[in-house]
Amino acid sequence: MTEQRVVTREHMRLEAAAARRAGERVTLVEGDFDLLSLAAARFLAGARAAGGRLLVAVSGDRASAARLGPGRPLLSAVERARLVAGLRGVDLVAIDDDPKSGALARELNADLRLEAPVEVERATFERVLTARRAAE
Repeated sequence: MTEQRVVTREHMRLEAAAARRAGERVTLVEGDFDLLSLAAARFLAGARAAGGRLLVAVSGDRASAARLGPGRPLLSAVERARLVAGLRGVDLVAIDDDPKSGALARELNADLRLEAPVEVERATFERVLTARRAAE
């Protein structure tokens, strides 16, 4: 079941479009998810509670290395995607090799787009969502 939820970007785009046609909200969370922690799981649960389908874009290995620094990520993008896909509430996971471009987010046209903080333990979902809403 977990591996079935790790999909291509194109599959994720088609599923997002189908969800919107069905009247569902689409939430996209982007992040590295290296060393998946309880805080990261709670962050994703909070995103799920925002409603609709929860789609997660795991940053590719090069992008994560650039963001996290030397020696990181500890797990490959495929391993990180499988871990995230195994969490309850996550509908689909895709690997985004170029997260800075924002192309995947534009393709999905998500109702809510959140970036999981690098230091997710220090940022609760509520703080990130509040900051996001204040910026809109």
